[in-house]
Amino acid sequence: MDVVDAALDAAVSRPAQADTLRALAPDRRAGSALAGGVYVAASFPDVPSCGRRCCLPPQSTGRLRPVAGGLLGAVAGAARLPADLLSRLELAWVAEVLAQDLVNEFIHHPSGPEYAPSPDPTWLNRYPGG
Repeated sequence: MDVVDAALDAAVSRPAQADTLRALAPDRRAGSALAGGVYVAASFPDVPSCGRRCCLPPQSTGRLRPVAGGLLGAVAGAARLPADLLSRLELAWVAEVLAQDLVNEFIHHPSGPEYAPSPDPTWLNRYPGG
């Protein structure tokens, strides 16, 4: 992942510089969006400051902000995202519940072992056929 490494190196050595961002994300290709999003997310490691003080040029906001926001959300988790931002995301609570349940299944096994009843009686109501 050369573009990711270059973006991370640039964020450490030259964080939040518009000219560095333009060099990393010069066009509308996916690699540029990834590099620019990683650079912005690493330059502004907390979500509110990324949204307020972002160095993004106006023409790139549509393609870089979602990448940067997705990366910051994945690292920080939904609990650390601003409530006003989460309220604008369609079905955010569904994604949060599914992610928590997935982790719960791998750690605590509420669906039970393969040929035994589930220790959680409500689990199979939520996820029938599990």
